[in-house]
Amino acid sequence: MIQKRLVLITTVCAAIGLLTALLAAACKNSSDSGKTAVAGVRLDRDTLSLSIGGTETLTATVQPEKAADVTVLWSSNPPGIVTVIRGKVTAIAAGTATVTVTTADGGFTAKCTVTVTAAGNPVDPNNPKPPLYWHPDLLWQDEFDGDTLDLAKWNIDWGHGDQYGVGGWGNGEFQFYHPDNVSVKNGKLILEARKEARCPCGAVHTASYMDNTVHKTYGAYTSGKITTAGVRNLGGVTPPAEPQKFAVPPGFRVEASIKVPRGRAFWPAFWMLGENVSEWSSAIRPWVEWPRCGEIDIMETNALNHHKYGVCLHGGKAYGTNDPNDPTYPNGGYWLRGGDYEHEASLADDFYVYGVKWDSEELTFYLQDADQEVQYFSWTLNFAAQEETEFNNMGVYSAYTDAFSQGRFSIILNLAISGAYVAGEYNPYTDELVDDWTYPTTWAVPPKDSAFGDTPELYRDRTLQVDWVRVHRWVKETN
Repeated sequence: MIQKRLVLITTVCAAIGLLTALLAAACKNSSDSGKTAVAGVRLDRDTLSLSIGGTETLTATVQPEKAADVTVLWSSNPPGIVTVIRGKVTAIAAGTATVTVTTADGGFTAKCTVTVTAAGNPVDPNNPKPPLYWHPDLLWQDEFDGDTLDLAKWNIDWGHGDQYGVGGWGNGEFQFYHPDNVSVKNGKLILEARKEARCPCGAVHTASYMDNTVHKTYGAYTSGKITTAGVRNLGGVTPPAEPQKFAVPPGFRVEASIKVPRGRAFWPAFWMLGENVSEWSSAIRPWVEWPRCGEIDIMETNALNHHKYGVCLHGGKAYGTNDPNDPTYPNGGYWLRGGDYEHEASLADDFYVYGVKWDSEELTFYLQDADQEVQYFSWTLNFAAQEETEFNNMGVYSAYTDAFSQGRFSIILNLAISGAYVAGEYNPYTDELVDDWTYPTTWAVPPKDSAFGDTPELYRDRTLQVDWVRVHRWVKETN
């Protein structure tokens, strides 16, 4: 009898315990309404009509209203007709495309059909003066017509790169990027290199390389960098993180009219980085590390040798090796393709147009005069055939080219000071140019102090100047 009572009591207690747990869970769910699973998603419209170059923003509403995870991903198909970034749809070619929004929780979708028609020259009836530059295939542009940078198109990056986990920007560079070094004057973007009494970074970074080597040995330097990618907050007095402003898909040509600086240790660059690189655009998914995201270097120069500029692609599954004999190559390896072009005249004496055009099959770099009437140089790489027209000494082409054939790229302009690219091309003690990367034994090569004088000539020589940046749909020539 006692044993039966114990069994009965135990059973009743267990039942009470289970009931209590169920009631607690129910109370928790009812009080914590933010944990509701996603049940669907809808768009504020099913159809949309745009002219080439036009934009509209779609609004996605995740259901129910208090769902726990309201993250959504945007896509468009077929590619090349519209782009969509956080719901903002931009028409880039005539045709019909489907924009799809997908919930991260549950994979629910909603779709909008977008019809794009050709457009005439856009003229505001209240302001009949046409834009400074217009073309029917123009997707995006900045003519720098004003006295401030257009922050609807660009973000200004800060710092030594520590917020991205790449102190010295991954190349042993000296500069602290700062907004004061970015200006728009007389229709030109100006990125200026400066030597400072002290670094404005304060205590917002911990890079021992900067603290112990650059600042103590060479001094403090600032410069300018702008990007259409999202940027991260550096900390301290810097502004909050900013989202991506623009990215270019395959099927376009990206060009800028640029006058480069001249002088030791200045490293100007016009380049693009895959929008889904984790360090730069944390809001873009799926994340991938460099170099899998892809990097397109449209122009970079060692400003001491201002007759020459380089182009390059960086790719591969992971950073490691470009040695074909390494067992991790190519599937686990890193590859680069590119080289240098040496121009007869100085590239620092005038504006030149540096460009790249690419689609899912091939990519071409080129250099033109400011009026785009003369082409001095071009280099083409065919993704499918793994062929190129020049530069057969820069590593073996490998797999993982999907970043270039399928991905989208953010545009970047910056003026670096010292670092890997410029330090290896001359003896820092004599300024003698060398080709074998024998000198120096360190990347730390400072500019001459005389470069930071007050004359107009010295100011010109320590600035990267940009007349315009334009993105056109690439209409390939057919035989």
